[in-house]
Amino acid sequence: AGEKAAGVYDEDYMPEEAHAAFEPQRRRLYQALEGQPAQAEFPFLCPDGVTRHFDVRWTPVCAGGDVVAVAEVTRDVTQERELQERLRRSDELFRGYMKSSTENIYCFEIDPPMPLDLTVEEQLDYLYEHTRVAVANAAWARQAGFDGWESIVGLPLDEVVPRAAPGN
Repeated sequence: AGEKAAGVYDEDYMPEEAHAAFEPQRRRLYQALEGQPAQAEFPFLCPDGVTRHFDVRWTPVCAGGDVVAVAEVTRDVTQERELQERLRRSDELFRGYMKSSTENIYCFEIDPPMPLDLTVEEQLDYLYEHTRVAVANAAWARQAGFDGWESIVGLPLDEVVPRAAPGN
């Protein structure tokens, strides 16, 4: 039988498969009953058939050295999980494109941003001192003499595009 609270059993409002799936989280709750804060994240099949994801945190409430209650904070993290999954898929597509494209693709990052009042020579010096490769694909990495795009990202500009010697 399920846990009774205010005359209702949890299986009265929780689908059977969700009730069974909740057992690992229930063990975390017992951890809080023993005096240790606990946290669990789990999917929950709602009565409308939609699965939502929840982050639950239990904090023991003590009096006189004994646990007298457990405070629970439940947060719906469904949108966060969906966003994480979309970002994961987007990153996967981006990496595939960067690996398979035959055209050179690259982007540099200048940090801190370059002042606008520098002479052309000062701008070149600044670029070589403050620029790193932010994005590069396999085609450009090969052209620059590297095995893969992962090995080129983050490198200083002068390691990828050597500055021409004066007079050349």
